[in-house]
Amino acid sequence: MENEDINLPNTDEEFDPMNEDEATRPDWGEKLMEWKVKEFVKHDRNGGWYVVTGIIVALILVYSFVVGNFLFALMTILTVFIIFIYEVKEPRSLSVVIWEDGVQFGSKFYDYDNLDGFYLIYKPDVVKKVYLEFHSGWRQDLGISIDDQNPVEIRDILLEYLPENLDKEDESLSDTMGRVFKI
Repeated sequence: MENEDINLPNTDEEFDPMNEDEATRPDWGEKLMEWKVKEFVKHDRNGGWYVVTGIIVALILVYSFVVGNFLFALMTILTVFIIFIYEVKEPRSLSVVIWEDGVQFGSKFYDYDNLDGFYLIYKPDVVKKVYLEFHSGWRQDLGISIDDQNPVEIRDILLEYLPENLDKEDESLSDTMGRVFKI
């Protein structure tokens, strides 16, 4: 395999390994484990969240115009626009499959050769994720929700192919901020 992730060919429909035809899927070895996850977490936000967020955005915009930093104002507006898009969009259900040759998350396949390792963050009622670490230092670790899956089983399977990073004890900063601030 080349040193890049593999995008599966169909872009309009999600490749669903749970309904796959053996003849049409690439040969990634034996399927070791599979489950479904939501594309992103749709947070329950009350009216107070919108008021506080609106005030913060307004203050940032006023500050940006006062100091003449129009690029910051534009970035703030784009961020609000992206949050709005995710507010009205319903998350798709994506398949996660651990294969002998790598991990498939939705329509992307991550070959073990392109990964440095993995780590599990399992704090019931707070966060339940497996993170894949990439060779590239520029690329953020990929967090995949494990929901009600057995974390020990996932760990045992991945340990056959990747080293576990035991130094990581918390989810990524961006995931923590997204969960805490409901963005």
